[in-house]
Amino acid sequence: MRHIKSLWGSNISDFELLKEHSLRSSPVALKIKFSEQGLTELALGIPRTKKDQQPMFCRNSTLLAWYHQNQIETHTILVRDRISKNLSREGIECEGSTVLVGAEEVGSTIIQILSRLDNQSSLILVGFSLYPEMEWISQKCPAPVSFFTYWVDLQYIASELSGSSAPKLFEVIKAMGISDQPSPTLHRAANDAVRCLVVYSGLTTSDNSISEGSEGRLLVITPKDQKCCFLDRIPRKGKRYPFSARITSADGSHLPSRFDTPLSLLETFRKYEPSAIALNSHGIRKNTGVKVWWVSFANMERLERFKVEMDGFLVDGITVVVESSTHYGQNWLH
Repeated sequence: MRHIKSLWGSNISDFELLKEHSLRSSPVALKIKFSEQGLTELALGIPRTKKDQQPMFCRNSTLLAWYHQNQIETHTILVRDRISKNLSREGIECEGSTVLVGAEEVGSTIIQILSRLDNQSSLILVGFSLYPEMEWISQKCPAPVSFFTYWVDLQYIASELSGSSAPKLFEVIKAMGISDQPSPTLHRAANDAVRCLVVYSGLTTSDNSISEGSEGRLLVITPKDQKCCFLDRIPRKGKRYPFSARITSADGSHLPSRFDTPLSLLETFRKYEPSAIALNSHGIRKNTGVKVWWVSFANMERLERFKVEMDGFLVDGITVVVESSTHYGQNWLH
């Protein structure tokens, strides 16, 4: 993230810090949709509130009611020649603008939108599982960074409050008592930006709308989402498992034979809180041994911690090498 060092170092990384900064800052939600061609759709969600005034939050409401209550403004940028034929008009009728531009015009269009804001307080860049957006900004469009003082990945905060390793956006909204019926087809970026603002308002509200569960968690996520997913084969790189590590032996030999199932790997890697584990089952079926382990995490911070601690580590006398990757990148990073 070398092109956005100033903002990257201003991450709001815990719940109490988020509440503190929200008192004197305003949120701008960002959501980007990617395809094989690159960015296809980008949306900004902006509450129409006065300086230092936060979006209101009310439990047992609907997403649509919250959207209208807070007069959320959305701005959608569609990239010419990359628009899906199946683009849906899911859910909310957004009241903001929609523009069609060339890929090279996306950055200047974002700057035009942010320049029109009359809010004098500092801005917080808000997202959910935000790393792909931050990486895109760093590599393709660093100029808008100057508008923001802080950034926060709400998935990370929700994980802190719930104990769930990788809570989904819709699950967090449901846990907050907001009714949302997402389209089973394509999710529009603008609507996801609004969902991010719902979560932000629920986390920062002063009316104690985040309730404590029986296990002492402030945000109660469905128990099934607290489990690690065991895969029967190593998946291809993709958006479902964005923060992944590939583990091999330093000399290319087989990995320790006692690890022959994803569950056996979990016992070794449990402290790193993986969200999914796999190994190359082909080697097990052929009884030739395993040469690759694969572990996925909920966020970049956990992946980086795993890589730092495990790369070059001895496991049963075998030195292992850890390579990391995100779905936005094309190569495994040593």
